[in-house]
Amino acid sequence: MVQFVQTSKFFIPIAILSIIFILLDFFYLRLEGFNLWVRRAVNRTRQVKIKRFMIFTHQYNDFVPASTQILFIAILLGVLWKDWKHGLFMTAALVLQTTIVTITKRIAVRTRPPHISAHKLMTSGSYPSGHSASTMAMAFLVPTFLNPYLPFWAITIICVYLLINALFTAYGRLYLDMHWATDIIGGWILSVITFMASLYLIRL
Repeated sequence: MVQFVQTSKFFIPIAILSIIFILLDFFYLRLEGFNLWVRRAVNRTRQVKIKRFMIFTHQYNDFVPASTQILFIAILLGVLWKDWKHGLFMTAALVLQTTIVTITKRIAVRTRPPHISAHKLMTSGSYPSGHSASTMAMAFLVPTFLNPYLPFWAITIICVYLLINALFTAYGRLYLDMHWATDIIGGWILSVITFMASLYLIRL
């Protein structure tokens, strides 16, 4: 009975979030008004002087740099605290999430916004935002895995830094015309699913 209750605490929210994640794609065209409204708001407030910084958020959190950061943290867990298990688990969780993003993009085949302010041409599907998913998942997972080994103040600094990075990256996706707002939301939902599934599997 206790096991069933514990499983339900994770399974029910994950199931609900998964349904929302799918429905965001299913009702993508119906949400066009919301996406255009956010796009117009970003266009009205776009500051040209921060474009280089927005490009940096894209490059800093691209697949290779992000993977390098995760591998570094995984090695840190293994070498310093002999926790190779959690290091590999965190890496696997983010690789699996990236795979889900790639598959979803190919299935959904959603068109990206017109690349008016883009610094590079993106031809892959728009939904969901992989950068938004990975940066927010890191903001959830990294402090959780490092928590047993670092003091509270250090975990707080890491958490705040990663959250700020995730928010700037998400705005950068809109600023650079790489994604619609629903792509960002979908990426964030997927990151929460990844985090909750990881917590459940770790407890097992």
